[in-house]
Amino acid sequence: MGSQAGRNSRTRHLLLNSRLLSSIGDEQWAEEAIEARTERIIDVLLAVWPVPQGHTGQVVDPRDKSQDWVEVKDLVAAGLLTPGTILTPRQGNWRSREALIRDNGTLEAEGQSFGSPSGAGRHVKGSVTNGWTFWSLPDGRRLIDVRAAFRGEKPTGDNKTTALSEAGTTE
Repeated sequence: MGSQAGRNSRTRHLLLNSRLLSSIGDEQWAEEAIEARTERIIDVLLAVWPVPQGHTGQVVDPRDKSQDWVEVKDLVAAGLLTPGTILTPRQGNWRSREALIRDNGTLEAEGQSFGSPSGAGRHVKGSVTNGWTFWSLPDGRRLIDVRAAFRGEKPTGDNKTTALSEAGTTE
């Protein structure tokens, strides 16, 4: 008897899914059509797997994402980098040997302005590079370590970079 009830439930759900899929047909990929399909899919999902009575849905992400995307301008605003500072690239034979931190947090290399360390690094190196590890400050710290201090993380531990404390100061 229980297995018959299970079969009936599965058959009902299959019919709901088949009806949903056949109703989509040749609809356009316009925002309104996508929104309507999404609503129909949600309705079918809730019919198949209803939310238990009294349940309140809450998505909890244990990680703070407020500092995931950090730009040089954020480090300037926090006082961890000073406008006018000259950055030097890691070892290599590059076209130019420096980038200047501007007041607005951009980097200037060879008279061109870049919104990211990687953009400036790519220009200098001539190929894609991680600008956070490419550029160093006059005291030997790399941008990646200044960014780590901003995020409250530990620096990478490379010889001169361990001097960076939580506040972004040096030895």
